[in-house]
Amino acid sequence: MPRERSVAYNEVNNENLSTIYDNVLAKVASADAIALDTEFTGFCARVVKHMDQRYESLAAVVRSHAILSVGLTTIANTSDGFLVDNFELLTTRSGTFQVDTKNLQFLAENGFNFTRHFMLGMGYEPGVPSAALESATTKEKSARGLFRDILRLIRSKRIPIVVHNGFLDLMYIYHSFITELPAQFKTFVADLLDVFPGGIYDTKYLTAQVLYEQRTFLAYLFCKFQRKSVDWSLTVQNALVLPQPSRKRKREPEKICRSYSNYGYCPNGRLCLDSHDLDRILDRDEKKLNTSSDSKADASASRLETEQVENIAKETSTLAAQDDHASYFDAYMTAYVFCHLTKALEPDAMKQEINRVYLMRLNVPLRLVESIYAKPSTAWLEVKKLFTVQENE
Repeated sequence: MPRERSVAYNEVNNENLSTIYDNVLAKVASADAIALDTEFTGFCARVVKHMDQRYESLAAVVRSHAILSVGLTTIANTSDGFLVDNFELLTTRSGTFQVDTKNLQFLAENGFNFTRHFMLGMGYEPGVPSAALESATTKEKSARGLFRDILRLIRSKRIPIVVHNGFLDLMYIYHSFITELPAQFKTFVADLLDVFPGGIYDTKYLTAQVLYEQRTFLAYLFCKFQRKSVDWSLTVQNALVLPQPSRKRKREPEKICRSYSNYGYCPNGRLCLDSHDLDRILDRDEKKLNTSSDSKADASASRLETEQVENIAKETSTLAAQDDHASYFDAYMTAYVFCHLTKALEPDAMKQEINRVYLMRLNVPLRLVESIYAKPSTAWLEVKKLFTVQENE
């Protein structure tokens, strides 16, 4: 079976957050497992074997870099097969953050739309949550508010999390949307156990150490297992049809932007205080057709505008045709591999492999187990109080 080059998904962004918010939570609430993947601006170039040192190096990167998007795939195991819903959450870190040019180049080469990200990404501040988020009664619709409510459902329903080589993804998600990373590695392990009581599955570890697959990169496994899925089915739910958010009409500026009216481009973009209304520009220009010079200028401007529209359309078409490296598609592939594993392994065997996370350049996984020598961090325990209040209401 040829690989699926596209899959239905729902983008969650700053414009549709209020309308899709409850739909996302409804899908999470009915899930038997949730696959996660992230796209971020930096990773640690040098990975050491000693875990305390490795964690410190990775934590420094996570604290100074940012998540660009989160792929979330809900998995429901029904009598008719697996049902999945795919979401891509566009997120933009507030303030200053660092980027690794290799990361950005990789994403750009694979069709990541940075313009859409910065225009529509949901803003967030990493680390310790703000006072508004700490309030149990807040109705704020935000990226961190959404993750808070998703985590509340994951914890109360003990829904397992699925990742693929996901240690760094977990660190980014924790620091960006839960609370600040603890200083010590052992404390972070204790936090993960408490944050995700339903456990964590890592499909990279499962395929490498349990199925003994020789090649375990995600796209390869996805293609291989697609050819084998003859005795079970996975259905991707259609993208949700959402009502369009109402927009408040802004007072139209009196002055027409000279740059935009002449070239179809304004360096100030949406921040421009002058009008970019093409109807007004056309009305004005039609009044200038009394002289031949004005007519020539209009024709030249028209040709320029046509060329710009054609170039934009061409770029959009090119991006749409690419097999994007996107967080939602990686989350979907992770979910697919996980569903295959649940059929290839006995239930008891799967349960024995929970909370074992793949570690690069090591032959043993990270085992998430309780220890008398490590307790959850104070920062997480403060956030945890919020869930306790909500569950008691």
